[in-house]
Amino acid sequence: MIDRIDRHLIVVLQDGLATVSRPYALIGQQLDITEDEVIVRISRLKQLGLIKRLGVIVNHRKLGYCSNA
Repeated sequence: MIDRIDRHLIVVLQDGLATVSRPYALIGQQLDITEDEVIVRISRLKQLGLIKRLGVIVNHRKLGYCSNA
């Protein structure tokens, strides 16, 4: 169903995306595949239900926001 690259891709995604202009290209370099192949593999893993969703978790402090409560 999934191969070694898919497994590694899942691990890399769990660590979070880099804040660069083309994070999938960076992942592709790490996995020795193209940016397009990363995108295709993520789409397929989502279709298989192995990835439920990709989302952003914002670190407000790193962005300079703070609570005045």
